[in-house]
Amino acid sequence: MTNQDTTQDLVNHYLMTLRNQLYEVPLTARDEFMNEITEHIAEGRANLDPGDIEGLSTLLAHIGSPSELAREVIAGQREQQRQMGWLRRVRLGPALALLVAIFVVAGLLWLTHYQPLRQSPLSQTGPSISYASGKYVPQVNAASSDLPGEVPIWNMPKGTSTVHITVSIENAGGFPIKITGVQSPTQGWTMFGPAQVGFGQYEGGPTRPFHPFTVGGHQESEVSLAIPMHCMANSETVELSRVLVSTSFFGQTHQTWINTAPFNIVFAKSC
Repeated sequence: MTNQDTTQDLVNHYLMTLRNQLYEVPLTARDEFMNEITEHIAEGRANLDPGDIEGLSTLLAHIGSPSELAREVIAGQREQQRQMGWLRRVRLGPALALLVAIFVVAGLLWLTHYQPLRQSPLSQTGPSISYASGKYVPQVNAASSDLPGEVPIWNMPKGTSTVHITVSIENAGGFPIKITGVQSPTQGWTMFGPAQVGFGQYEGGPTRPFHPFTVGGHQESEVSLAIPMHCMANSETVELSRVLVSTSFFGQTHQTWINTAPFNIVFAKSC
């Protein structure tokens, strides 16, 4: 074997050892680094005699041992990966923060505006008026009140009477809603007194007093109102068609108007 063969064997052994030491480095980066070292060795050998074993050994020692080079390359790869991971976190951080903020704001908006309550048309119960004695006042248009869309009409009785309203509440949503209060629909009308609110109904008013209750998702319930009415002479007509319902949902309170079966009361000409 000639000295030239020996020098080539030294180069091949050096390069093979270096490649084996770079097993942790990704293939593309490994090939790039191996090409650089191969070219560096070829450039150094250009100034040497092809059979100069001592000169080649000095050149390879100057470049560095395969294990030293491999440690440097692997350390550089790890540092690059660490920096890339940090950059990804830096870049994704604001986007993730914005996304979280959007979800939080959207959730709060949904929570504060969630209102699935409405009048239950299937359980709608018509209103009525009773005298102080408990006897019911006849409707003015009772003979034709069964016509579609016609609203019941009563003449205001003299003295004191009671308006009976049943509020049918349907929860059209999937989450339970707590009903915390029901207000009379006659606020601002001096001929009406404060409503007696409760459950059930008889001539004198609700059979049970009101207390907060929960309407489950896709369920319905009823609340009764008995509103005292005092005769007032006037030519106007009072239209009562909705009540104000107070609710609570996940700590958020709301007030919602719930429609009732509409009816009219024509004021008395004299009391």
